Amino acid sequence: MPCFMLLEILAENPDSPALQAELEHYLTPVVLNEPGIGQFTLNRDFASFEGHADWLGQEVHILLDVDAGHEESANQALALLRRLHSQAAEFDRRWRRFAAEQLLEDAVNWQEETDEPVVPPESLDAEAFARCIELSELALQENGFTAYYDDGDLFFGHVILVEGGQDGEPDDAYIAG
Repeated sequence: MPCFMLLEILAENPDSPALQAELEHYLTPVVLNEPGIGQFTLNRDFASFEGHADWLGQEVHILLDVDAGHEESANQALALLRRLHSQAAEFDRRWRRFAAEQLLEDAVNWQEETDEPVVPPESLDAEAFARCIELSELALQENGFTAYYDDGDLFFGHVILVEGGQDGEPDDAYIAG
């Protein structure tokens, strides 16, 4: 790994039109407007567009990964968002059901460990689990999605992540945080 050491400052605040142009370009907002969904602003530091969208009456934070090789577009992630948003109720139902199938036993165990369960462990079933969780964030990449659900305190405030592919079908669910 190369190592460098500053020996001397030759000039302070030198005038550099090329660097100034690069800075102006970097600071210029890039915004995607998606009618019926929302507005997304490029966060160059994280190579993603960020914004909010209505998802079944709930405001959800949306992250769209930029396209590979194109730092100012997110066509692949935006196409997936359009597809998922157009069938939001169906996908949300599938994701909740999948999370419940994968994590119900763990949720029951967590609820048995507390003196004040959100849902009495003996009545915590897949339907009750699905009702407790709420989508808070949706991250879309060229190869799929990650849906972030607030856990409704089933796991004492941890987030539930549901991951899946371009088809919108879930293939993994776990807790984090």
